[in-house]
Amino acid sequence: MDRPELPDGTLAMAKPLFDAQRSAQIKKELEAGASDIRQLSAALTERLRWFEDWVAKLPGRVDTTVAGDDPEGRQDWSFCLRLHRPGKAWILSYDYYHEIHGDPNDSNWLPVSDASIEVKIAAAALLPKLFEKFGAAQQILLRRLRESNQGFDTFAREIGMPMPGEGA
Repeated sequence: MDRPELPDGTLAMAKPLFDAQRSAQIKKELEAGASDIRQLSAALTERLRWFEDWVAKLPGRVDTTVAGDDPEGRQDWSFCLRLHRPGKAWILSYDYYHEIHGDPNDSNWLPVSDASIEVKIAAAALLPKLFEKFGAAQQILLRRLRESNQGFDTFAREIGMPMPGEGA
């Protein structure tokens, strides 16, 4: 790139590749925002833990899953949030599901508590939907349990099996 010649015959200074003053301002803004990001991220993480702890104490917990938009905006992908008990504790987990190529039986559920802040933001946005479905899932499970018990009782009577309390 040719530099223009000034009236006195010297070459003009090349335009700087970057604006040092603007870069310094951006750095200052980043440093100021970093503290808020750390604080707000920790607060969101704590709120998600509170929810897990609270749900763990509710009676009649039921494994529940909901799906929402992929936080990265990928087409044909869903962000899935699950309340379940993979061990001794009820936790929130997440996974991504591809609408065309995904296999719902081949999920890799990961704890939300160990996830990136973007995943935690997506999970927090889905909590109302998850909680609503949680209540509906409990009602479905109750219905299925009643039907199963009634079906067993009918079967037991048909084969002449004495029911508890009826004697042998």
